[in-house]
Amino acid sequence: MEQKEPKPIDQEVIDNLNKIGQAFDSLTMEMGALEVESLRLANRKSYLVDQFNQLLEDEAKYHAELLEKYGKGSIDVEKKVFIPE
Repeated sequence: MEQKEPKPIDQEVIDNLNKIGQAFDSLTMEMGALEVESLRLANRKSYLVDQFNQLLEDEAKYHAELLEKYGKGSIDVEKKVFIPE
């Protein structure tokens, strides 16, 4: 079987291959950083949703306490009065 001899490649070809490889490396790093940031945002959103749900629970409990104390009606915060139904 005939063995093929290696052929020299122009420096321009080597330079272009290196540029392409570097571009892939750079994009891969940037995509990784973007994924990490995406995970951070997802965690932050989850935390805020938990805080929001807790606030809704606190509001409902306080509403129940006010209903028990004052009965049905509304509160005028500016005038600081309870208005029964």
